[in-house]
Amino acid sequence: MNLGSYLMDGFVLPETVAALEAIAEEALTSGNYRSAVVEAMSLTELAILAAWRRFRSQITLTKDIDDPYGHDWRFLSEKLTPVILSLYNGNRAPLLKRLHRIVKVRHCVVHRGYRPVADEADDVLSTARTLIRVLEIPSKYRANWPLKPGLPEPVPSEA
Repeated sequence: MNLGSYLMDGFVLPETVAALEAIAEEALTSGNYRSAVVEAMSLTELAILAAWRRFRSQITLTKDIDDPYGHDWRFLSEKLTPVILSLYNGNRAPLLKRLHRIVKVRHCVVHRGYRPVADEADDVLSTARTLIRVLEIPSKYRANWPLKPGLPEPVPSEA
């Protein structure tokens, strides 16, 4: 990815995404790994839902995802994200495996009071950043994961 030319062209990640990423990074570097996991997963959810909104005409779902109770992490990671990633030319399996792993960490942190170690929190944030690169940055700035022809590219106002 050529991030420098991406930013020089005037494209900026949505403020919410950039702010959450900064909060997650600060939590990680300060040793607050539980907060880092929660914030990184919020980033991940934002990226997935922004992609859903962009591709909703190409994706048919039986659930009303816009309903406040219309989605959970199991649905996002096992149903929606694989469909979204199928719209890109990239190897989905490793990224989906990472996503499933971080969803499990998130579940333990949020529902069981688990205290992750630095490597786990770093993995969660790294996976969130990878998904953001795939889903939020236009194809011309990425060396891999190009969108299949005819699909809408991300724009800054979507997240």
